[in-house]
Amino acid sequence: GWFYCLDPAGKEIWKLNANAGGGIYSTPLIRDGVAYFGTMDSRFFAVDIAAGGKEKWRLKLDEEVYASAAMVDHTLYFGGVGGTFYAMDAATGAIQWRFDTASKIYSSPAIAENIAYFGTHSGILYAVDLQTGREVWKFEVEDDHDIRQILSSPAIANGMIYFGCMNGRVYALDLKTGEKKWAFETSPSVSSSPAVSGGTVYIGGWDKQIYALDGQSGAVKWQYAARDAVLGSPSIAGDMLYVGARDGYLYALDRETGRLAWEFQTEGSVACTPLVHNGVVYFGSRDKHLYAVQ
Repeated sequence: GWFYCLDPAGKEIWKLNANAGGGIYSTPLIRDGVAYFGTMDSRFFAVDIAAGGKEKWRLKLDEEVYASAAMVDHTLYFGGVGGTFYAMDAATGAIQWRFDTASKIYSSPAIAENIAYFGTHSGILYAVDLQTGREVWKFEVEDDHDIRQILSSPAIANGMIYFGCMNGRVYALDLKTGEKKWAFETSPSVSSSPAVSGGTVYIGGWDKQIYALDGQSGAVKWQYAARDAVLGSPSIAGDMLYVGARDGYLYALDRETGRLAWEFQTEGSVACTPLVHNGVVYFGSRDKHLYAVQ
């Protein structure tokens, strides 16, 4: 339950015991020197980074928070595993509205044109109006695989929204209507979140593959075989794609060709989304280490 602040060399600046009841899965949102994140003991924090991790506020909720928040105009948007999607004042933590899905939410929201998009454990992707908290549209995935959870956080590009599903498919929907444009079949599941650049959708699957898909058609441009299930979500920096897998490796691929540039091995599964800054790739592993790789 510790929340850490480290310098670029990996030296601890400060840490905050934010959660006595378990871990922190929520990736922090950083805005104007404040870190916002949820915890497994049903709390949501706003922490002043420059003030050594001093709490600006915290809010006790009725549900655990695994998803990360998004912010628009000083309002936070995120979901909890109790099925509630929240709009919350970033300055005070006051709840502005709630949207009930009746299903667990692990998917972090993507936001475009005053609408939040997120998936649920029941296999529904929702589009919700930011101002009113009302449903704009929803899309329900097929249940022919007898598994339909959406753990993937959606990505938006060129009037489309993309996400993976535990039924093994990657979906592309029309952003305004929710109409399905295409679905790409993998096996058995996709928990990775997509990254989109230059009309290409990059995503990993439990079938050990890292895919580059055409954003308009879903056709495979290339695919790369990892050693085990690709649980991590890819990051794009320049011409490179970085993604982790259950085999403990971080893979660096040429994003145009899929050719391996290099790989770095850890002693645990790599299920996070790497952060790339000033030519350094930062990522965590389940071997309890945070890595910086150049």
